[in-house]
Amino acid sequence: MYRLLIILMILLSACGKIKNKAEKVVEQTKDKIINEIKKPVIKKADLFDKFPELKDKKFNIISNQGIECEYLPSFYKYYFSYDGNIGMILDFVSHIKCTYSEIIPDTVCKRIDFGDFQKEVSGLTEYEKQRADFFYKYMLSNTADLEIYNCIKTPEQHFIIFDKKSGRIYHMIENFKE
Repeated sequence: MYRLLIILMILLSACGKIKNKAEKVVEQTKDKIINEIKKPVIKKADLFDKFPELKDKKFNIISNQGIECEYLPSFYKYYFSYDGNIGMILDFVSHIKCTYSEIIPDTVCKRIDFGDFQKEVSGLTEYEKQRADFFYKYMLSNTADLEIYNCIKTPEQHFIIFDKKSGRIYHMIENFKE
């Protein structure tokens, strides 16, 4: 009887350890799946595909570079970097037609400070930041040389950074969750 009790205790102890290991494996697998879902599908994007109207010579757009990040479910973000006429670009974005009206869209691009913009982009993954490295070159500039604008045009929110020294425009567009 004593031996049977010892064997039963050993089995219960082993079952507890197996259960703990199984819970740990499930937790690690769940974390990996969640991280994969959070990881965007990133592909090349062209500003002129997104906004064909910008091909017009009055915008003076050259040296166009871009990517699109697609997240699950139905969330996306664009990063563009180009040279162009900043006044015309701001006017163009200000006049984009909105799809939704639950959130009142901006009528003009509003100037914001660098700190407010940094708060907006603080949740980026390293993977996304690496793929959008051409966009983040604005970080190499003196913040005094940067003008930053925000414009809500549902379902999108535009962040436009203009480097006054180089004339470069950094344009981030993200799907606006309502």
